[in-house]
Amino acid sequence: MVVTWTLIWTNVAVYALMWILNLTGIDATYWLGLAPAVAFTEPWRILTSGFAHSMTNPTHLLLNMYTLWIFGRMLEGGLGRGRFLSVYVASLLGGAAAVVLLSPEYSLTVGASGAIFGLFGAVLAVTLWGPRQFRSNLTTILVLIGLNVVFGFLVPGISWQGHLGGLVTGLVVTGIFLARSRRNPRSAGGRPQATEQGR
Repeated sequence: MVVTWTLIWTNVAVYALMWILNLTGIDATYWLGLAPAVAFTEPWRILTSGFAHSMTNPTHLLLNMYTLWIFGRMLEGGLGRGRFLSVYVASLLGGAAAVVLLSPEYSLTVGASGAIFGLFGAVLAVTLWGPRQFRSNLTTILVLIGLNVVFGFLVPGISWQGHLGGLVTGLVVTGIFLARSRRNPRSAGGRPQATEQGR
């Protein structure tokens, strides 16, 4: 779980940096968050917004990191470190793209939720197109994803745009990796037996 723990500690380090900046009078959320109005003039926000979290709600970070740890255990060994990281980063970018396209122009978005929902999509892809024994988990995965998607629509202050963008990206990218692995088994980057942890 090298990639998983690196991502977790990177998010924690960014949160600590945000606290330090806030103590010096710098609004870190403003400078790191993503708003459609500034996405093209200040493009670093597309990446930094995926590692910044709400300063007023520490559970935002805790829940995202706990979910990342769970999915890291399920996916990193089976996909391989490189592919797992690729899915995570692609989902972060996919979530950011959906925020830019669908969010109000001046709404500020922070959090790893887009990337986390991409891991939801990755788990769904493995369930649908991975080893046959995972098919029995399909209903559970669909219910879990459905509840989290609906939660994003019902609770104010949650970016459903980032959630959906990350979810679709993670599903598609992982599906492509699985299709390539079926055509060329030697290209599989991980240890398939490790995905047994997700059962």
